[in-house]
Amino acid sequence: LGRDFIQVTIGSTELSANKKIHQVIDVCEESQKEEKLAALLLKLWEESPEPEATRKMMRTIIFSNKKRICEDLCWKLTRDQWPCVALHGDKSQFERDRALLDFKRGDCPILVCTDVAARGLDVKDVQVVINFDFPIQCEDYVHRIGRTARGDAATGRAFTFFTHGNRGAARELISLLEEAEQQVPQ
Repeated sequence: LGRDFIQVTIGSTELSANKKIHQVIDVCEESQKEEKLAALLLKLWEESPEPEATRKMMRTIIFSNKKRICEDLCWKLTRDQWPCVALHGDKSQFERDRALLDFKRGDCPILVCTDVAARGLDVKDVQVVINFDFPIQCEDYVHRIGRTARGDAATGRAFTFFTHGNRGAARELISLLEEAEQQVPQ
């Protein structure tokens, strides 16, 4: 047996984002993110065309980089009457399965999670992804926002809070945005 091998690549080896996802990057201070998240959720709620009495929150995934932040956000959102569940690696398998089931059924239309849900999670009708924390790598950003606009879904939306601490990823993020024909913030 020889030591030669063949590598087969299907598709591009370049990192790219789905053009069906409208991406919004909010350059802000770390201390502003919770207030901005609250305002964004309220805006999304108010966009719904149904009367308030029968309105349901659109299916939304909020990503954080740390389990503690994930739990804190879920607790604060629940306190503020947003139906949500948390999903991260410190949850038992039963807790993870239950959270995912509640999210899929729409009982809790907001899922606050770590990157444990960034790949392989295929839930229909996820309309919005929010990156509360920008991921460590831009590849993870692409996977996170890819939870929306899947399959037959016409479009999806992704909102990202980008802070001074994330500046090392700016060049690669700008390339991703430009390639996907998205607006690059100043």
